[in-house]
Order: sequence, then C-alpha cells, then structure tokens
Amino acid sequence: MTLIPRSTQSEQISVTSSSQKSGARSQEPEGERRKEWGNREQGSRHNLSISRQQLRAWMQRCRKLTLDLFEGIDYDTFSRQAHPDFSPIGWHLGHIAYTESLWLLEHCAGQPCQFPQYRRLFAADGLPKSERVNLPTLAEIQQYLNTIREEVF
Repeated sequence: MTLIPRSTQSEQISVTSSSQKSGARSQEPEGERRKEWGNREQGSRHNLSISRQQLRAWMQRCRKLTLDLFEGIDYDTFSRQAHPDFSPIGWHLGHIAYTESLWLLEHCAGQPCQFPQYRRLFAADGLPKSERVNLPTLAEIQQYLNTIREEVF
C-alpha cells in the first residue's frame, strides 16, 4: 500500500496550505514563492494542485541536497555529539526517515512501523541526546531513507 496512488503521471494531488504567523522563511526569492503559492494573507488557506510526478521530483531534489551534505563524512563526525544540547548530525538524518515513516506511512496510510528497531533511536522523545551517539552507519541510514521513500511513492 502506498500513500500516493501509482495511477497516471498527470494525476493531481491537492494540498491545502495555511499561512503561519511566524516560522522559517523560504530561501527562494519572494517573487518565486508568489509564483508558486500566490500572494497569501496571514491566516488564509489555499489549495495547491500538483502532479504526483512534480511532488516526487521536489521531494527527490530535497533529499539529494540533504544527502549531499553528508558526502565524504566519516563515522566519528557523523555520530559525534558536538554539545550536550545537540544530537549528532547522523541522528538528524535518521530522524528524517523516522518522521516520514511515522506521519506519511503510519498515521496517514495506516501501515505498521517498518523499522521498529529505529523507533526509540530516532524519535525526538525516544532517547536522551547523550545516548544518540550509537548510530547505524551512513549507508544503513540511507537504506532506511530509501526504503521509506519508495513506500511513500
């Protein structure tokens, strides 16, 4: 079972977005955001209809840019906690897969957890930050990311 049906390339997906009063701003120029989302007023709601193919392309581009940040990283750096208030950077990569699985596959699609061994490790409330240093390798986390993404699409 997939979250997004695999019917046609031109299938449209409706996404409802609601503006937030605060939060991170996109790195795109203001004009580019307006082309895509329209001129939004605070608290307004808009429907955005996009193709399954376009959504997948955007998600793949984002994933590639994220993984590019980890190119050439050694395991010590990947799993090191730089400060007691921070999780290791490798934990954040696993947390991406965990969150995508939790919300898209488990909550939205009703699927069981596919990687129960990672639930406690990558959940934000699973382990204290000091215990998040015993991570799988980058290759194992990339496989986790790929498996979840394939199931979503």
